Amino acid sequence: MILISKFKTLFRFISETLLLFFFLPLALIVLLIRPLYLIRLGFISSSRVGNFYIIPEIHLAEKKEKIIIPNNKGKDFFYFDRYVSNSFIAKKIEKDLNILPFYFLMPIYKTLIFFSKYFLFIKKHIIKNHNYIRDRKNLLEKHSPIITVNSNEINEATSILSSLNPQKKKNCNFFYKR
Repeated sequence: MILISKFKTLFRFISETLLLFFFLPLALIVLLIRPLYLIRLGFISSSRVGNFYIIPEIHLAEKKEKIIIPNNKGKDFFYFDRYVSNSFIAKKIEKDLNILPFYFLMPIYKTLIFFSKYFLFIKKHIIKNHNYIRDRKNLLEKHSPIITVNSNEINEATSILSSLNPQKKKNCNFFYKR
């Protein structure tokens, strides 16, 4: 069992490394068009719900405050983890941000991260998530949530919860109150 797990990890590492070399020309194109159009790439950790929601929310609040707008024209693109913990939140985020598939954007992003260690100008193309784990500028207090749910979605969630009848379960009473 452990040997199979090790082979899977090795296969994934080799395939991702090959993808890095395959997408190197695209990373170069991103760098070459920078004087005309700045393309920035970012990663959204989608394996846990807390970071999954807060990172895009703070990014959108910074855009609203015009903190992160580059001097020239450009666009931000993001990708999710391999695993998406909540598909509903993913759909909501996709409405507000440009999300591209993991296996397309991840190799370009990692290539840019690698070369940014040697060429500082490449850092302009990378949106780092460690800036968004904590809301140091208190943007969430200044703005109402940007990623919202409508009344139909709230009613649907309420009906699902009521069909599960969580009030009869001992450990779920805190979850649903009327």
